[in-house]
Amino acid sequence: MPSRRTVLALGAAGSVGLSLGPGLGPATTASARTRSGPPPVPGGTVTDHGSPMSSLTVVEGAFGLLPDGRIAAYAPAQGENSALNVSTVTDPAEQVGQYAMTGAGGGPTIVVAADQTVYVGTYNSGHLFRWDPATEQMTDVGTPTERSTFLYGLSAAPDGTVYGGTFPDAHAWSYHPDRGFTDLGRVSTTEAVQYAKSTAYDPDRHALYVGTRPVAELWKLDLASGEFTRLSPAAPFTGNELSDLDYAEGHVFACNTRQLRVFDAATDTEVDVIDAATGQLTRAYSITGRGASEARAGRIWFSTAGPEGTVLGHYDLATRVATATRHRTVAGSLIGYHWTTEDDHDVMYGFAGNYGAGAMRYDLQADTAKVYKFALSPAPSPLGNIVVSPDGSSVMINAFLNGNGVRRDVATGEITPIARLGQVEDWTWVDDPAGGDSIAYAGVYPSGSLKAYRPDQPTGDTNPRTLVELKAEPNAQIRPHDVQLHDGLLWAASEPDYGQRGGALTSVVPADGEATVTRPVVPDHTMAAFTFLDDRMFAGSSRNGGTGTTPVEGSAALVEFDPDARTVIRSVAPVDGARSVNAMLVHDGRLLGLADTTIFEVDLTSFEVTRTFPLPGVSGATGPGSGDLVIHPNGYLYAQAQGALFAVDPLSLQVAANLMSRVNRAPLSADGSLWTLLRPDGFSEPLHHAQFVPDSDTEPDNRWLVRIRDIVTPVANRFVETGVTLADLLAELFPAKGPTGTEAEVSTVLAELVATGVITPDERLELSRAARRAR
Repeated sequence: MPSRRTVLALGAAGSVGLSLGPGLGPATTASARTRSGPPPVPGGTVTDHGSPMSSLTVVEGAFGLLPDGRIAAYAPAQGENSALNVSTVTDPAEQVGQYAMTGAGGGPTIVVAADQTVYVGTYNSGHLFRWDPATEQMTDVGTPTERSTFLYGLSAAPDGTVYGGTFPDAHAWSYHPDRGFTDLGRVSTTEAVQYAKSTAYDPDRHALYVGTRPVAELWKLDLASGEFTRLSPAAPFTGNELSDLDYAEGHVFACNTRQLRVFDAATDTEVDVIDAATGQLTRAYSITGRGASEARAGRIWFSTAGPEGTVLGHYDLATRVATATRHRTVAGSLIGYHWTTEDDHDVMYGFAGNYGAGAMRYDLQADTAKVYKFALSPAPSPLGNIVVSPDGSSVMINAFLNGNGVRRDVATGEITPIARLGQVEDWTWVDDPAGGDSIAYAGVYPSGSLKAYRPDQPTGDTNPRTLVELKAEPNAQIRPHDVQLHDGLLWAASEPDYGQRGGALTSVVPADGEATVTRPVVPDHTMAAFTFLDDRMFAGSSRNGGTGTTPVEGSAALVEFDPDARTVIRSVAPVDGARSVNAMLVHDGRLLGLADTTIFEVDLTSFEVTRTFPLPGVSGATGPGSGDLVIHPNGYLYAQAQGALFAVDPLSLQVAANLMSRVNRAPLSADGSLWTLLRPDGFSEPLHHAQFVPDSDTEPDNRWLVRIRDIVTPVANRFVETGVTLADLLAELFPAKGPTGTEAEVSTVLAELVATGVITPDERLELSRAARRAR
């Protein structure tokens, strides 16, 4: 532990010289200070450790023909400035090329047009890219609507027109090289719908089918008249989306919450799906991955859940029977299909798996299949979360969307893979109270899972271990924004599923996974953060609902929550109009919180907001989970908000400094450093991890009130120099053991503090009285 010793000595003119110890800079004198407010907060050193991992995340793949006739496999990888990977089925181990899509954050959707031109719809900027296999040129052709940021569900017509959907305005659109973009209008009349998530073009009727999210609806657009018609399923759709649509031989195939739904395009009515295994009609036949193949031999093909893993399945258009074959896809669910003829046999190629470049080849007549891998290039992973080990020797980093992770040894810099947990919304890494290896508890999207993972033990069936999944009704929680262990229970504050409102506070017994869920806590609000003071629990809300909803009016709330009775005791809006209360901690009996970009203080006796402090240079509403708050041993408050890291004087709540920009997360390590995820200049996602080490390593007394030995005075504590508080100065005169300063020394010091404006005359009297009592 760093030490600080302030040596007090009488100066020649009766002033007090303050000689600051190691780490606090040169000696100064109290009489030399001019009080224009609290002293500055400490700075620090930033070390950018670069990209900790790369990954291959392919949401959808496609196949087409190269000019020389080879069947090409196309895969737009997720990642900053993502690229289109090109391989061939004849030589899958060799990559033909990789073509950058500058500015794209990933390619969730791809289609090959009739002329073999490849189109990719991208994230973040909502642009459509076109790759010409003849010239090998990649072209950014722009965005279809003014508001679109994500493009989804590409499909193609025989004349070369490409269709797709947008987020967040839920429009359908078309693109043709000769005509450019045509905005086909908003798909749904349901206000909550933000995604036109999937499309399928019907060439027989010149119609476009569109599936939506976060309310699962199926719409048909007559492209000649421009009229939208909503189709009614035979039984209600489940979940919140139609993730994929395909058209084949007069049928539309919809993937609804991984369930196969089939519609007759001539009548726009749902038709039967009969499970071959049971002979029964079902609306819940498993379809995994991305959509279905074109028809071959009177059937369409897709991946489905088998008893021992994912297998190839098919649906017979004449008999309406869905069948699971014996052929394992092995590498995962199918995300792209292509039928061809080889040696008079019908052969299907498919992408298999989002993360492993998997592929399969299926021979229909021989009824044989084999699996292999394509040569696809990983990209630097967009990073979502970082956590520090209890002893500070390691950090673990989780990739956004992809869900892979790595562990960094702080001393050596060595980086090693860890178990794939999924996309971690929040986590905590703690010592095992039973004395075993440390445990990381993680909250994972989109299943709303709470998992226990022991990084020092081998990965296996029980490591990581899923304690509970909160996605299913009636809980319907998918984003655990705050995960903490308290008094033997694992707690989580969470956001509801797409299109829903009402977040939850959940407690779980780690030993057996027994969960208690309270929903709602604040009506229509997500629960974003919480903290404890002994057996008292305080939780912060967000006006946000699940993705696809509009924030409700009013202000984010701070509530005191009874963890036993599971009821709200009292509530306050700490910052008028704030969107989210994203972080909280209790310091010396008072609560400090972060509402959007404002620090607030709450008296926990009266439950009233006593002070607020807007962080300088940042503003605007923030979503749940978008901020961190920690008290450092050096006495300062560190806040991460709106992509910036601040040091704040917690005693005055008047002084702050922006230490870093383009950052996300700020867990505190046992060695005093803060770890964060860094967005390199020119990029839109965090790709690097970085370490911030404060300049000040003192450990001042930063309690709210000045104490002289065991006497608590009514005088508010404050920093008198960077890293030195008023309480520290008086502690030098009144050490816990040994002789105290003389009355003359105390009087001189207090007089000097009054003269320099550090304390008022009334505060001098209070401190003098306490000093006399402490002798």
